[in-house]
Amino acid sequence: MRIPRHRLFLGAGIAATAAYLVLPWGLGTELSYEVIGAVAVVAIVVGSRAKPRRLPWLLMAAGQALFVAGDLTWVLYRRVL
Repeated sequence: MRIPRHRLFLGAGIAATAAYLVLPWGLGTELSYEVIGAVAVVAIVVGSRAKPRRLPWLLMAAGQALFVAGDLTWVLYRRVL
């Protein structure tokens, strides 16, 4: 029996979110938050391939990518500068 890819992705996302919630606060949890957001960008782009009108989905992915970039900039600013 083959498990669909979207269900595997959902399971991995749930596991990553649960790990984020139970880990002690620090740089590792902050970076895991960024990775979860970046993976969401990839998921939106991959999922948009199946849509006839891709532009709205790609714009949503771009917005999510900008959010992740801004949040990562803030984390690095707090930790480094």
